[in-house]
Amino acid sequence: MMRRLLGLALAIVALLAVACGPASTPAPAATAPSATTAAVVPPPQPTAFVPPRGGEYRIANTSDAPTLHVYKSTDTASSAYISRMFTGGLWRYNPETLEPEPFAAKSWKVSDDKKTYTFTLQDMKWSDGKPITAFDYQWTFEQAMKPENKWPYRADPADNIVSYKALDDKTLEIAIKEAKPLPVALGKVDAITPLPKHIWEKYDWNDPKTNPEILQPSVVSGMFSLKEWKRDDHATFTRNDGYFRGSTNIESVTYRIVPNTSVSLQMLLGGEVDAASIASTDFEKAKASDNLKLYEWEPAAASWSYIGFNLRHAPNNDVEFRHALSYAIPRDLISQKVFNNLSKPTYSTFPPTSWVYNPDVPKYDYNMDKAKETLDKAGYKLDANGKRLGKDGKPLKLKLMHNTPSPAREKTAVIAQEQYKQLGIDVEIVALEWGAFLNALKKEPYDWDLDILGWSVGIEPSGIKDIWTEASIPDLNSVAYVNKKLEDLWLQGENEFDTSKRKVIYQQIQKILAEDSPYIFLVYSTGWDFLNKQVTPNTATRRGIGYDFQKWFILSKPK
Repeated sequence: MMRRLLGLALAIVALLAVACGPASTPAPAATAPSATTAAVVPPPQPTAFVPPRGGEYRIANTSDAPTLHVYKSTDTASSAYISRMFTGGLWRYNPETLEPEPFAAKSWKVSDDKKTYTFTLQDMKWSDGKPITAFDYQWTFEQAMKPENKWPYRADPADNIVSYKALDDKTLEIAIKEAKPLPVALGKVDAITPLPKHIWEKYDWNDPKTNPEILQPSVVSGMFSLKEWKRDDHATFTRNDGYFRGSTNIESVTYRIVPNTSVSLQMLLGGEVDAASIASTDFEKAKASDNLKLYEWEPAAASWSYIGFNLRHAPNNDVEFRHALSYAIPRDLISQKVFNNLSKPTYSTFPPTSWVYNPDVPKYDYNMDKAKETLDKAGYKLDANGKRLGKDGKPLKLKLMHNTPSPAREKTAVIAQEQYKQLGIDVEIVALEWGAFLNALKKEPYDWDLDILGWSVGIEPSGIKDIWTEASIPDLNSVAYVNKKLEDLWLQGENEFDTSKRKVIYQQIQKILAEDSPYIFLVYSTGWDFLNKQVTPNTATRRGIGYDFQKWFILSKPK
């Protein structure tokens, strides 16, 4: 599940049309045409368009990666780098139909009891020329599943996979505990991105001081290999000609680390980079640029933002307190002022783009009077100075954390601070760079009350279960939310074969999460991106534009 979820996280209206080449030369006629008979000349035939090869695809990033270890990464920056170098998903969603189709496996068979999946792998090679085999998958699985190796996403495969075996170089057999609907089962068994056993088995899995592969992978399976990584400056990846789906048209990819999105925007507008994270408030400026082209789509897997409550201590562990703070947040204002109307309000864990979306959950829409009334009834009274008191009689003070640089989260934090001030609650905003933010969020003493973050919801709804389970505290479930009834429903959803019944179960889940309010669900993002006009990506589908990057190409840049 988290191979697709992370991460992060970051469309096209049409792929470049087939171009016409020079007209073909007509074949000479067998006899000269008469004066009264016109010669038959075959029409010019178009030549197949061959995308140009070469060029550097340049991206401005506001965060650098903490790690390049596939099984230590939980952040979008690391996931972006890793996804350039490593692949191995057995299947994927078809970009057009959204149905499962083969990827690293060229086929699969399902046993009669629907508990065993046998995959036949494609012909694949590591970048050093050695074959990628089912034994690489098995070895990686065995290492990742060792508790002492602390894989953040270990819980789901541990709960579901009975055995994971290489029958021979090309055959991988995976057994699960219970029969599940096909998309769910495929998600459960497709748990591993393989690492090269012949390289990694020589090193310590966890220690970057003794394992150079953790920060400088030398043998990879993906479209690109790491050429150079200078921390907090840039990372450059060069084409891996041995990539199993065909080498990329683009020669190299470089991430340039910049201090904020204002800098990345100026670099994008000036043609210094081809892609960058753009604040929604800069959308119109980017749209007006002659250097950029806009791609838009309605995402099947949408991203959404939230304010999370640290439920480990009071007053956040009081559901009425959480409801009151939810009433105080103007989602429409955030959508308009923070996201330039490119995001829309949402109220639970599945946004309206999901096939299981429940429109009838409690919404706690903006109502300051209701917020104050709810606090009063719950016992959080105002003192003579207009300060809201906790149940211990002391004025409430909350610490709200967000990562930097992130203009959207910075602005959302300020809006929340101003709104809560109207309730008599003081809020201290703490802005931390990404690595420090993750440490503060997920490690003791958990000295924070509110955080601003976001998630992406996959096409298969069971994929987001782990952020709501007790076993995932604190790596994914950073707010420490526990609801065993809800966990039972997640399991029911995974095991129900009737699609209509599955939808009902996931709608129940949304209702419970809205009622419990471990998050203030804010807005979900529509799909859009700007690229330099010299870059041609994939055709936009509900999966966006990034699904077949090896087909992207770069036209000659003007000198």
